[in-house]
Amino acid sequence: MASEPGDAEVLAALKRIANGTWSNADAELIGSIPAIAAVTEDPRVAPEVVTQELEFEINPLGKPVMPNGEEVPQDILDQFAPSPSADASLHDAVTTPAEDETGGLTTRASGKWKDTHVTHTHRSYTGGIIYKYHHYARFNYSGGKVRAWGNRWDDVTNISAGIKVGGRIVNQKSGVPASSATSYMKRGLDHCIINFGCYTTTYPWVKTKVHGNGKTGFSSGVSG
Repeated sequence: MASEPGDAEVLAALKRIANGTWSNADAELIGSIPAIAAVTEDPRVAPEVVTQELEFEINPLGKPVMPNGEEVPQDILDQFAPSPSADASLHDAVTTPAEDETGGLTTRASGKWKDTHVTHTHRSYTGGIIYKYHHYARFNYSGGKVRAWGNRWDDVTNISAGIKVGGRIVNQKSGVPASSATSYMKRGLDHCIINFGCYTTTYPWVKTKVHGNGKTGFSSGVSG
């Protein structure tokens, strides 16, 4: 009859999983302990990455409208807004001198706006969500140029009991106007388990690259 793994063995496996040096034996060990498996990410399963985009213009009343001239429905706009339940410190707006006091949603008649929203979902061995990391970026483009950044922010939602959200450690955007521009954010998350404490910190990140023709590209990951 196999003996129960000791705390030192479990903690060592957790740390190897966190820093990317894990083996299948490590993954299977953690998966065999229900209380830990329920709050720990299975390293053999890739995070789910979903991207959303919304293109619109601003009418003379300052309202976002679709190409047919109709206002963008509020439920669509809400998909590109941070969760109301998120800590306000997680989604503060970042503006540039070129933006006005409306927070990047200007009333300029020319050019188009596009909202982007990338969601990185991490699940436990049992399929429950450990956390979702979000990155939002709004930009204006016209004539082959990215003309302005609107609001940009990140937040963390669906936070499980084993995750402690830390501060944003990277917040970068390239200058505009330009033919392309990049928004990059990264945030620290502590991973904690009862009886083991906080055993590691990981850093989910997203880079959103936008172009003067409205096209976009995304890359994302987690660094240890």
